[in-house]
Amino acid sequence: MSLLIARAVDVLLICSETVPSDAVAWDEIAPYCDGMNVSARRTDEHVVVDQLNDPEDWDAGWAEGEGWMARLAGVRQEFLGGDMQCLYLAWLLYAGGCEAANDGPDTPEPPVPPGLTALTAPLRALVEFLQIDEDLIAVASEGSAPAPPEHEGLSAWIAQLPSTEKDAFLLRAARGDHAGAAAALNRGFRAAAPEPVGDSERPRRTVGELNDRVAAIREARAQERLRQAAEERRRREEAEAAAKEERLEALASRKVAAWVDVEQFVAARQQDSYDEAVKLLANLSELAEREGDEWDFGERLRVLLEVHARKTTFVAKVDKARLLTP
Repeated sequence: MSLLIARAVDVLLICSETVPSDAVAWDEIAPYCDGMNVSARRTDEHVVVDQLNDPEDWDAGWAEGEGWMARLAGVRQEFLGGDMQCLYLAWLLYAGGCEAANDGPDTPEPPVPPGLTALTAPLRALVEFLQIDEDLIAVASEGSAPAPPEHEGLSAWIAQLPSTEKDAFLLRAARGDHAGAAAALNRGFRAAAPEPVGDSERPRRTVGELNDRVAAIREARAQERLRQAAEERRRREEAEAAAKEERLEALASRKVAAWVDVEQFVAARQQDSYDEAVKLLANLSELAEREGDEWDFGERLRVLLEVHARKTTFVAKVDKARLLTP
């Protein structure tokens, strides 16, 4: 596996897989190479598959591949084991790009491999590396069957192989081609395995259908966020109203004493005490409105302002709070 993470100014993300030519079937790979994000080429001995992305929002500059190599190493092993999820995920970059360019909506998706609902750690690393859209993956996984148990039936299949074939695999591994021998074995096992029930009848979606479903999911998410925000606002308003009612109930039981407190605050001739007086007057105003006694409040406030007319700072604070209606 080789990685080219970035080049100066423009960015190109590539995950390349080089595997023995007899480890994968070309007709299995080809359907995923219709777009621009998956390409494959073959020689007599090897098949090279490139999965790439050219994102617009990647930070320009050069980044080393260390770290990614270890995280992505498992992708090659899964690919050699016949798992086409890495190719399908890279093809999704093409599907998402078609949506952005409004191009190719009738292009059918390639075969959807099983297991997309529960990606392995290497595949999750590939998603992160290639910056594949998570919503698109979620939509794609709706058409993916559960992954079969790993190597289920492999031992029984190997046991029934002719001894000449077993010897050939063992000889190949003994000569150092462990990966090639394992890949060839897995390929033979996959070819002999029956197709999962229902897979041949699974409908093949188009790029347009995938992107329409993504748009629907995003719209539903946006609506849910609006609903949650409205619900949170309602709860906050209810809590504020309940707190206000509790405050006014307490004030109603000591309304006369509250007016005395206002007089004392004003008489103190301090900025902080003026603020406390105005705050208490505001509460008395709300209480008067609740009890339908605005006229009495207004008269008492006018008298208070006449008595303390020379305290211009206090009068200005009352005017600013708009506690006295014309």
